Amino acid sequence: GMLSLALSFETLLDEVEPQLAYHFSTHDIYPLKIAIKWIIKTFSGCLATDQILQLWDCMLAYDTTEIIVVLAVGIMSLRKPILLQAENQATVENILADISGVKVIPVLHGMLSSAHHHHHASTAFSR
Repeated sequence: GMLSLALSFETLLDEVEPQLAYHFSTHDIYPLKIAIKWIIKTFSGCLATDQILQLWDCMLAYDTTEIIVVLAVGIMSLRKPILLQAENQATVENILADISGVKVIPVLHGMLSSAHHHHHASTAFSR
């Protein structure tokens, strides 16, 4: 359910982007506050409609909702250079407010191609 996806998000962010996770924790920034909104809505209203359909295709293909978590971390990963300069929650929320230009497949592909380094990411796709 929602709680396990929230935990997956935090774990995956720590594993894939430790530098970002550390930056957030030292600045009292809670990326889950943003990610949880994406997760609850399955990104609907956040991404372009054709991208939502691709996300659903991926979830069906891999038969797991963990895809949403991988995408959430992937988007933060994509914006890492600016996120590392953010000093507070409000700035991070502004940076991630508009993700309508994000392309699902390239982001997921980038995350999955690095997944062999990250056990957690790869297990999400081998169920």
